[in-house]
Amino acid sequence: MRIRSLALAATLFISAGGAAAPPSDTAFLDFPYVDSISAAKVPAFAWLTRQGDKSTVYFARGPGFKRIELVSRFDNGGDPITQLQLSPDGAHLAYLSGVPRPGEPFNPASEVPAPKVRLWLVATSPGAKPIDLGTASDPTFSEDGRTLLFKRDGDLWSIATRDRKARPKIFAKGGGNWSQFAWGKNGDLIFIEDRRGYSFLGRWRPGVGQVDWLETGVDRLAIPVLSPAGDAVAVLRFPGLKHSVTPDQTEAEPFSIDLVDLPSGSVRTLWSTKGPAVTLGNDDPEGALRWASDNTLVFYSEDDGWGRLYALSVDGGSPRPITPPGCEVAESELAGDQLLVIHNCADHDTRQLTLFDPATGSARALSQQDLVLADARSAGTYAAFVGASADQAPLVRILELPTGKAKLSESYADYGYTSPLAGPPPREVHLTSLDGLPFTGQLFTPAGPGPHPGLIYV
Repeated sequence: MRIRSLALAATLFISAGGAAAPPSDTAFLDFPYVDSISAAKVPAFAWLTRQGDKSTVYFARGPGFKRIELVSRFDNGGDPITQLQLSPDGAHLAYLSGVPRPGEPFNPASEVPAPKVRLWLVATSPGAKPIDLGTASDPTFSEDGRTLLFKRDGDLWSIATRDRKARPKIFAKGGGNWSQFAWGKNGDLIFIEDRRGYSFLGRWRPGVGQVDWLETGVDRLAIPVLSPAGDAVAVLRFPGLKHSVTPDQTEAEPFSIDLVDLPSGSVRTLWSTKGPAVTLGNDDPEGALRWASDNTLVFYSEDDGWGRLYALSVDGGSPRPITPPGCEVAESELAGDQLLVIHNCADHDTRQLTLFDPATGSARALSQQDLVLADARSAGTYAAFVGASADQAPLVRILELPTGKAKLSESYADYGYTSPLAGPPPREVHLTSLDGLPFTGQLFTPAGPGPHPGLIYV
């Protein structure tokens, strides 16, 4: 099983002794970089940029994609902005201040009392003020953007986003351990309930007072996705785990794809892998399973030893490969009727951007100057992703997919940063380990004459 990550296996770094000396103050370390991107269903994106000790959220709406600053805060107290969620209608943004984690709160400044994780809601119109919703976690919007769900004290809460006088209320008592939400056409909430080693697929109808369990058993379920028609749910099923055994969360596992017919409640297995084929905690969970049309699912699998995308008919049969063999898919996004895929099929040492047609398998490469591509998100016929090169920080790019034209391309100069770095860009080196494993590194060379000290980072 090949490692899915496209990150370089090792880096060989030689100090740039001939390069311009960095400033003596901390300005050298204040380079900006994009931490995460969130997309709406309408053409709109929000992204979180970190620069020094400051976190800032920016927003841009199509077709012009003029960048505006929504909110910012300093991170000195250990409560930076995290968990960005843009509503599907692009009208609101939810985010946390603080780092959610079990046990003691994140408190690097040793504050008394320690900072708490708080939930904020802000409209995406210029000049809007964030609303503090109190201690909470895991924000998620309904499909129409009118309801924001979040977790507090073991319960699932909600608030109406378009009513400025609205107050949070309990949505489902005891629903704090539900996750991986999918919204039904009638406002039903489909979710996974983890039961330590196995899990159930449930449906909650507000006002009914009980959960409708759609799939149960001793296996684990993940990534429930509702069909475009709203009459079926596809879900991944993994083997259950023993409570007495701590699993290796980096290890690939076998899986099956189940289909739940909502009107009848019947469950059938569409397909199962031959062996270990996916790591559940990968970097692109939404790319693991999705609907491409009313009768076609697209999923990610390493069943042949390479991370690839496949199309599967809900009527049965064998999966049909979409991406080519011998290379790896890093991320994928459904953009209209196309799949936007970040992969390394043209060159194993870099990432490329391609539109694949899931119905025919045809491909169209998108020209891109960035050597680093990550965190892709789609909104209609537009896509945003993080791009970087040897002399540019990892910042946002927004593309118009039908034409491939750039609608927004950030530069570190947009953040008032002046790079003090000089010297040649790194070059690829191909090496072989002592046990015969080939891998790729980067060689950074100084601009001036040597000798120079060297540093190897593995």
